[in-house]
Amino acid sequence: MLVGCAGAGKTTLLNRLQKKSFKEIKEIQSTVGLEVHEDIFEIDSENNALKDINDATDTDGKLLLSIVDFGGQCAYYACHQVYLSKRAFYILVIDKSKSFDQQLDRNLCDQEGTMFSDWTYGEYIIFWLKSVHTYCEDDTPVITIATHCDVEQDKVCSVYDELLELLQYETGLKKHLDRSRCFSIGFPMNENERLGTLLEVENCLANIARQERWRETIPKDWAYCEVVLRSNKQKGQKLISLKDFRKQVAIKKTGKDRDTCDVLRLYNDFGIILYFNENNLREVVVTDVQWFVDCFKSIITDPMHVRDLVQNDKDWQYFYNSGYLSDGLLKRIWKNQKMDIKKCFSALKYMQRLGLVAIGKKMHYIACMNKLEFTHELKSRVWSLEEKTSVLVFNFKFLPNFFYFRLVVALIVEEAEDSKWTVIEDNGQKCLFKNVACFKHKEHIIILALQISSIQVQIFRMGENCLVSPITLNIRKKVEDVLKKLTKNFHKKTIYTVGFQCSTKNVLEECVTSFLPEEAICGKEKFSCPNHGLQNYHEIDPVDILCYWKLGYYPGYYSKNDAGNLTENVLSEMDLVKLTKVVGPKELELVAKYLGLTQIQIDTLEMENTSRSIHTLIHKIFLAWKRKAKQRATMEELEKAFQNAEREADAKIDWNNFQKVKSDILRKRNSF
Repeated sequence: MLVGCAGAGKTTLLNRLQKKSFKEIKEIQSTVGLEVHEDIFEIDSENNALKDINDATDTDGKLLLSIVDFGGQCAYYACHQVYLSKRAFYILVIDKSKSFDQQLDRNLCDQEGTMFSDWTYGEYIIFWLKSVHTYCEDDTPVITIATHCDVEQDKVCSVYDELLELLQYETGLKKHLDRSRCFSIGFPMNENERLGTLLEVENCLANIARQERWRETIPKDWAYCEVVLRSNKQKGQKLISLKDFRKQVAIKKTGKDRDTCDVLRLYNDFGIILYFNENNLREVVVTDVQWFVDCFKSIITDPMHVRDLVQNDKDWQYFYNSGYLSDGLLKRIWKNQKMDIKKCFSALKYMQRLGLVAIGKKMHYIACMNKLEFTHELKSRVWSLEEKTSVLVFNFKFLPNFFYFRLVVALIVEEAEDSKWTVIEDNGQKCLFKNVACFKHKEHIIILALQISSIQVQIFRMGENCLVSPITLNIRKKVEDVLKKLTKNFHKKTIYTVGFQCSTKNVLEECVTSFLPEEAICGKEKFSCPNHGLQNYHEIDPVDILCYWKLGYYPGYYSKNDAGNLTENVLSEMDLVKLTKVVGPKELELVAKYLGLTQIQIDTLEMENTSRSIHTLIHKIFLAWKRKAKQRATMEELEKAFQNAEREADAKIDWNNFQKVKSDILRKRNSF
């Protein structure tokens, strides 16, 4: 796999390995997206080098090397998951004419407005190595080739030493590198100069390709399946039904889990095909992976490559900025590319499975294309909401942006299947941005935000409504279930730690210095924050942080009903409505004070509700107490406040009514 920034020289390097002439190489253009070269090299056993072959070459018994040339434009990074594999090794191409701290030309990678804006060359190098590390083994070989420099091997040491310095805090990534696999190459200024060979690079490629790690023993009939799959591809077959494939190979079930689906999963891992044995995908096999990538590539290609097609298309401009693609535009793009629209729509289901697209009825969402900013006005609105949870944080060792994209797409798909989750709309615009997504579930607003190394979640409610714990707990479970499913589908499990922001309750702020793992908070009384011992000193109140995220964390928050199931003790808004008739107008202020409200709060509520009934005012007081007490807003705490008001201030409480309401509430809980 050839990886690196746009303009680094990946395609030029590939052409030099193919022994193309100076003139041929000068005429090549930057790779558009992903160009897959299958079986284009033979490992020559005589000189341990690469030998270019063509389609007519007999490849029986020959050791072949396939090379994938990744486009460097950042929109294509979402496609990495199709090819990045533990069954591959990598060539990282570095433009040595640029320093590692120099910002990349925004036009080169089409990064303007994306999350990659203002990245330096060094940050991109770390990104590529972390991408390999995420999908592959800890020691997957990476060959580093510095281009745009003189072909003097004494410069190799300085390149390698600079890489080690760049990775001084990324010790895990250093395992992929080796000084013997680091090369520097140049390119002549004109055709009169000698082009030179890359024999040392070829020897390195051949040596790695011969390693035992790539060998895998499979049944003979499975090998025949590969022949059939490749034959279908050569015949121009893009897709094949599982039923037809079974007829072609006639594999019998052996009782040892060697059914056709197991064979297809193996070749899916090899990158030969795409296949998922699940839901509405199991009956179709994508036999031509390059065609599949072309389907996606033709949608997201940057303006440089589609200038004549869509430059003046308003639908495309809207899509290019927001990620929302109309069904009509999608058909026009595929039609202009002379692609089979029916087959492409079949591929769209696979794109959704890979988190590349969220399919809609009239509009489809492609997260990697979204360049919209979460505006200052929207930020101010979020900050002004008082009823909110603490910030739940999923902290990653390495967080590829496409992982966040896949999470958002998965939740949008969940929305289509479960109408209880919806994307929030504001002035007719879906509230999906390049690094923020806003959903709504049972009147609760959920904001997901992508940060440098974390995905953060915070829940809000508008107006005077209170958060409802069973709903917030279900929201957390939904997000965690999707994250677990996504990490399970990676070639290697992506590790993240669950925790919270220690002080600030702002989902839009990075938590680098304010992250506390959940296990460091649970089961403790108040304690001094370990992140802020002097500057910004504060205490951690576990109840305040965990109350809406952790089941039964606060003592007395839940109790068991007759069936042994946990039920909530915290009073709901409807419970409080029923209790308004327990207190009369004369006892209103007395009860409010014993509920912990200040005189200013009481006066404010009375002024705001002068034209409303006394029961409405009492309900507002109860709600103010509930927001303040949070998980302590239980029937038991309310009863204590009533008793204290009666005993110490001679308040008159309608205990008969109270007992009736209490019995009714408890009865309904126990029947839940």
